[in-house]
Amino acid sequence: RMGWTPDGGKVVLQIQNRVQTWLDLVYADPQTGALTPVLKETSPSWVNILGEPRWLRDGAFLWLSERTGYKHVYCHEADGRLRHAVTSGDWAVDDIVKLDEDKGSLWFTGTRDGAVDKHAYRIGLDGQGLVHLTKERGTHDIEISPDGSRLVERFSSLTTPPQLRMCSADGEVVKVLQEAKVPAVERWGYQTRELHVVKT
Repeated sequence: RMGWTPDGGKVVLQIQNRVQTWLDLVYADPQTGALTPVLKETSPSWVNILGEPRWLRDGAFLWLSERTGYKHVYCHEADGRLRHAVTSGDWAVDDIVKLDEDKGSLWFTGTRDGAVDKHAYRIGLDGQGLVHLTKERGTHDIEISPDGSRLVERFSSLTTPPQLRMCSADGEVVKVLQEAKVPAVERWGYQTRELHVVKT
C-alpha cells in the first residue's frame, strides 16, 4: 500500500511478507528512496491490512491494529511511538466513520455491545467519554453530518427489515426516512428467529 504524508514530503508505505506474519509502516524519501521505519505489526499467524494512517494536524496519526487480538484505534506520534490507545477492550472496532479534530471526537462502528451486532459510537481522541449511539440490537451503518449534529443511519435486524433513519447527535431517532416494504412480512408478520451460542 502507498500513500503520502499530508505535506507531500514523504511517501508512506505498508510493506508485508507473503504469508502476512508482519507488516511494516515505512516513510520513503521521494527523492532518494531512503526508507525510515515507523512501526511494525507482527503475529505468529496473520496480520491484516487495516487501512491507511489517519493524520492529525500535529503530524501524529490514528492507526487501526489487531495487536491485542481485537481491532482497535491507536494514536501514534509521527515517528511511530505510541501516544495512547483511543479504544480498547474485549471487542473490535469495525471501521472509523468520522474524525473531527476540532471537537476532539471520533465516530466509529464496532462490536462492544454484541459480537453479532454492529453499533455506532463516539469517543474523544484522548480515549475518554465513550458514547454508545445506537441502542437497538442489529446492524447500524451511519454517516455523520459535517457539523456532527445529525447522523443518518441504515438499520436492520432479525425482526426489522432495513430502514433509513435520521438521528440526533446522540443517536435518538428523529425520523424514519425510508423503510423496506415487504408484502409478505406485512401480511403474515416476521418469523421469530433466535440467536444461539455454540461452544467450541
